Amino acid sequence: FCSEFAIDKPGEYMAGLGISRPKKFEQEAKLEANTAAISDITSRFMGVIRTGSNYYSKATTLPGGKDMDESEMEMMTMNVVEKSINKYARQVCFKIVQDNDGLFKGYIALHVDEKEVVDEVESNQTESETAATEEESGDDEADTLVPQVKEDSETVAAEEKEDTENSENTEGNTG
Repeated sequence: FCSEFAIDKPGEYMAGLGISRPKKFEQEAKLEANTAAISDITSRFMGVIRTGSNYYSKATTLPGGKDMDESEMEMMTMNVVEKSINKYARQVCFKIVQDNDGLFKGYIALHVDEKEVVDEVESNQTESETAATEEESGDDEADTLVPQVKEDSETVAAEEKEDTENSENTEGNTG
C-alpha cells in the first residue's frame, strides 16, 4: 500500500514510505509508520546534504578562526534536516490494515519539498554563523539567539503536526 506515492520527483520533492509493525492500536501503527517515513526521507536527504556539508566544513573557517568539527557540523545539519522534514512533510497516502489477529499495520507515504528543506538548512547555517560571531565578539545576545531559534522550530513543528493530525481525521483514508 502507498508505495506508488513513495517515488521521488527530483528537483521537486523527496518521498518516503513508512510501514509499521503490527500494533494493538491504530494510532500506534500510524505513529510508527509516520516516524519510519520521516526517517527514510531524512537519511536520504542527509546523503545529499552530507556532500555539501563536508565541502562547506572544509572550505569555511568560522569567525575568529574557530574550527568546527565535521561530526559537529553533520549532527547540527541532521537536526535541522529532521526538524525541517517534520515541519514541511505532507502526507500523500495513508492506509491502516487490520490482520486476522486484530492487530493494525500502518502505511504512510510522505512528500517533502526539497527547496523548503534546503532553504531551512541554509537559513539555520547563517544563524549559526551569526551566533558564533557574536559569541566570539563577547555579545551577550549570542547566548539567547540559538536556543530561541531551536525553541521556535520545535513549537512550529508540533503545531503543524497537530494541524496535520486533525485534518487527517476529517479527510478519511486515501490509497
